[in-house]
Parts: sequence; C-alpha cells; structure tokens
Amino acid sequence: MVNHETLLDHLRNAFGTDGKVLAWLESYLSSRQQFVKIGQHTSNTCQCGVPRGSVLGPLLFSVYTSPIGEVVSKFGVHFHQFADDMQIYLALSDTSNNLVTLDQCTNAVKA
Repeated sequence: MVNHETLLDHLRNAFGTDGKVLAWLESYLSSRQQFVKIGQHTSNTCQCGVPRGSVLGPLLFSVYTSPIGEVVSKFGVHFHQFADDMQIYLALSDTSNNLVTLDQCTNAVKA
C-alpha cells in the first residue's frame, strides 16, 4: 500500500516537486476511499494507495518505490524496476559470493 505522506515526501525531497504541483497531487490523493467489490461483497475502505486504473497510478507508484533502487545499488546488484515489479540480478561468475550478496540485498530491501 502506498502511504500518501511518504509519497508526498518523496515527491518533495527526491524529485523537487513543490508549490502548486505538490498541492495538486496532495489534493488528488486526499479524501479518496478505495475498496474491492466482488459480486455483492465489498471490502472495507482504505485511504492509502493510488487510484487503480488511473493515468497517474503507475507513475506515482514508481515514485513511491524509487528509493528501493538506491538500496539495491549499494550492493552492486543490477536491477530493472517496473511499475509494480523489480528484477535484481548478478552474473554468476562467483556463485557462492553472489548468492550471499543477493541474499543481503533482498534482506535490505525487505528492511
């Protein structure tokens, strides 16, 4: 789930978004409730995340998850980051050391 305050902090501090643009994005995210409906059943509402199916959704999610790339890079691991997925990889020339590095990297991402 995307925490709106964390997202707005990333936009402000890492991407330099401010003024009217930041206020517009804050307004876009605030007072929105989301839920899942399947047939007659609906979930509880939540006020986090980005609107599904919106044009800004994938971009805002990428902004939210962008610090993960910094964590991964500290381990010298290569990665591809997509809207809702990330692939990390190393050449396996030194298998045992690379597996330890990948393990340490994934633990750091989890933390």
